[in-house]
Amino acid sequence: MERKRFDGVLELSDSTRTPPLLQPNYNGRNVQEALERLASIDLIELCNEAKVERCRATRDLRSCGRYVESVLTSCGHASLCVECSPRCDICPICRIPIAKNGNRLRLRLYCECIEAGLISKRCDDRFQEKEEDEKQQNADVQRLYSLFDVALENNLVSLICHYVTDICMDESAVSSDPVIAFLLDEVVVKDWCKRTFKNIIAELQGIYNLAVEEMKTRLSVLLKFSVKLASISNVLEVLESSFKGTLSAQLHDLHHLQESILKAKQHMEMIIWCVRHQFLENVRSRHANFISWRSLVRERKSAAIKRSWPDSVNHS
Repeated sequence: MERKRFDGVLELSDSTRTPPLLQPNYNGRNVQEALERLASIDLIELCNEAKVERCRATRDLRSCGRYVESVLTSCGHASLCVECSPRCDICPICRIPIAKNGNRLRLRLYCECIEAGLISKRCDDRFQEKEEDEKQQNADVQRLYSLFDVALENNLVSLICHYVTDICMDESAVSSDPVIAFLLDEVVVKDWCKRTFKNIIAELQGIYNLAVEEMKTRLSVLLKFSVKLASISNVLEVLESSFKGTLSAQLHDLHHLQESILKAKQHMEMIIWCVRHQFLENVRSRHANFISWRSLVRERKSAAIKRSWPDSVNHS
């Protein structure tokens, strides 16, 4: 369900917004390890981490099909679920033998972020059910978006910028897998920027409707949103460079989105200033009354007319 427009962008309904996430414990080891892994990951592997995988082990003459949360340490393929990996000796994809000793499985980055509280568990629950191909591809995209969200939330927006320059704009970065090939397209990043911007606008509308005293308590949230908008703007600048010199509709769309983001950021900065200065409550006019103010306005207007170009003054 769509709602009223704000700076040319439609607000998302509750069903399409990212589920609320409790603040993770950044002092926890699991959070730090997940962020370190995200920051250092090979960007081409980011697509593989985002893709929903099903167990390929054979069970009763048919594929198991369970949701795969881990990869094999021997080859790095997400091909076996936790239940099937102990009874398999080789990877179903590459046929490389699986180590018999030590850790056979390593948690996938997406699942590691969930365990660390960086991604909402509610986001993952709906991916575990088998769906049609089109819906499944959308699930892969949403998982990549969730990883981008983690990067944005933790000042790793450079990862997204490098994803555009090193992966999306690299003609040699190709894949025979249709899902991976789709995730390599810069349009996916542009749509993430749109989605994230709409989510921020939806949150801002709720804050702007609060009473004055309540808005003061949300000042830190507004500052955080301002940083996020600046980060999204940086990603869009990188995207625009990929369409530089063309007259494509994509470039026009990027310019429009960039303009909307900058307007929203400018408006938010004015709101932040007003909140910090108690909405001009302590500002006093230097004019004693309205007549004094109107007299000064007329005087300045008259002086401005005299300074204007000669042909704009009526000498008759």
